[in-house]
Amino acid sequence: MKIKISDIKVGDNRREIDEANVLTIADSMKEVGLINPITVTADHTLIAGAHRLEACKLLNWSEIECNVVELDGLKAELAEIDENLIRHNLSHLDEGEQLLRKKEIYEMLYPETKKGVAQAIGMNRAVGNNVSEDSSVTSKKSFVDDSAEKMNLTPRRVQQKIQIARDLTPEVKEIVKENGIGLDPSLKLARIKEPEKQKEAAKRMVKKPTEPPKPKNEKAVLKEVVSHLKSEKTQISMSGSLFLQEYNAFAKDTIRSFEWYKQEMYTNLYPLLTKAELKEITALNTAMLKAVEKIIDIQKGF
Repeated sequence: MKIKISDIKVGDNRREIDEANVLTIADSMKEVGLINPITVTADHTLIAGAHRLEACKLLNWSEIECNVVELDGLKAELAEIDENLIRHNLSHLDEGEQLLRKKEIYEMLYPETKKGVAQAIGMNRAVGNNVSEDSSVTSKKSFVDDSAEKMNLTPRRVQQKIQIARDLTPEVKEIVKENGIGLDPSLKLARIKEPEKQKEAAKRMVKKPTEPPKPKNEKAVLKEVVSHLKSEKTQISMSGSLFLQEYNAFAKDTIRSFEWYKQEMYTNLYPLLTKAELKEITALNTAMLKAVEKIIDIQKGF
């Protein structure tokens, strides 16, 4: 059913909106409309679809197609967390924090799925003790299995993300976020139980970016020689061997520059780039390739 956008309530505890994602969705909606309705409660409180809602506002739509569901507060929050985990490109720390909250809610709603409870019920039934149907675990998966299936992860990976969110101190979480420390190093930090030692380890883990590679002295000297040879004051022409030395130095320097962008502080960032940023990088790469192709074309002409 369609509901007026002005009537939809958005909770204060929702994740921050990704403006680039909103623009992408709005462009798609201009072409094909809203394919997946947003989800709201009976009183029009948003559960899932914040970015789609913002895209509609950007397009100045007055109404939006909605799925209206009857959920109590905890189930609504659970649905919202699932939306964030499945649809958004979160960092491993943000995912862990969302999973930690989901675990709390899930086990409040379905206490029979808690670790130990399911095992106890199974053992009681095995020895012939009566266990009420309300305690049956056959209708609900464990929290970890449910999340792993929805996120296409292994249960172990889900547990590791939760451990990071649960066991890192707030100060170390900031270090992880600011420096793009990856999942596995973050897990090692989370296993350090003493806060001060955890903080010290995190600081040691952060590598300062190295300086861009500087041209070697011999290259600078070579350039001076080539410049002299090319000047009008000298009649000596460029030789093949000298050109090869110059071009070899230039090529190696360029390759070293590309190696600089393989550092962890960059590789951790690449999956988080927006489509617009990736498009600009692709354009720059294309321009560099065209410049190389021009050199190749000149060589083919001889």
